[in-house]
Amino acid sequence: MLRSMTLTRGCLRAFHTSQMAQAAKKASPSFNAASAAERLGVKFQTPSILEQALTHRSFENTKVPCNTRLAYLGRRALDLFAEESSATNAVTPERLAVQFDKLNLEEGLQYSHGPETKNIKIKASALQALVGAVYHEQGMEAARKFASQHALGN
Repeated sequence: MLRSMTLTRGCLRAFHTSQMAQAAKKASPSFNAASAAERLGVKFQTPSILEQALTHRSFENTKVPCNTRLAYLGRRALDLFAEESSATNAVTPERLAVQFDKLNLEEGLQYSHGPETKNIKIKASALQALVGAVYHEQGMEAARKFASQHALGN
């Protein structure tokens, strides 16, 4: 009986792992980061930074780093910009996800989603990471302008 339980657990683990692998969303082959950056009005000096900003930490099997650090930087910058413009309610995950959808960057978004992960949080994190990437590459004023146009909806 012990052996059958071990096999069953192994099968469940294999099933769970394969389900997670099927839930991975990769960037579309037609997604062009350079043209997306141009459409956003941003010129990145680091070529892969847009891909990094659109790669959630749940996504595996990639050589592109995840967006966690850029999202942290962008979240802090957005909080500051929202406070300055009295738009503190504009930085909720729901509002950021709506703003992300307006940017038409869904093709470049990469993540693995399970039942506990919400797409809203992933999109909000990606938009925060975009603000963080602009801040990192071009400074505070460029990030403020980008956030005002694309994230805060001012």
